Amino acid sequence: MVAAYVTGAAAQQRPDGRFAYAPATLTRWVSSINQLHTAAGLEAPGFVFAGYVPRRAGERRTFLQRWTAQELPLILFESPYRIGNTLAELAALVPERQIVICRELTKQFEQILTCRAEEAPGALAGDQVRGEFEAAILRSEDEWLREHIEITYPKLKK
Repeated sequence: MVAAYVTGAAAQQRPDGRFAYAPATLTRWVSSINQLHTAAGLEAPGFVFAGYVPRRAGERRTFLQRWTAQELPLILFESPYRIGNTLAELAALVPERQIVICRELTKQFEQILTCRAEEAPGALAGDQVRGEFEAAILRSEDEWLREHIEITYPKLKK
């Protein structure tokens, strides 16, 4: 799934004929997915990668309903401008599920937060809603991972 997503993104072109994404961007995406997969304690190939969440509210809700119904944990990317809306939607759809929220993965000041979906909308402080976000929505039976992640990785400051 990841290879298909990145390959598709690599082939996208702008109207002027230039490629839409630089090779460095595509490399960073693959690295971020790998790092989030490891941080969440997921077993290979135990996840579904959904890419970026749609911008429009109705499309976002349908997208999240479809992807959170999957058997495997879900990994997605989100913009800092929409992370709050996406977390609120997840809180409404799957409030009991664990979420691993990562900011600025593969960069010097990366941060990782774990919480239940219902806690996620209030978990990010205003000054932390910057940079690139990745999230893993774990399966219900993956509850034990929360303790592993909290011990292994520092939390975002509130």
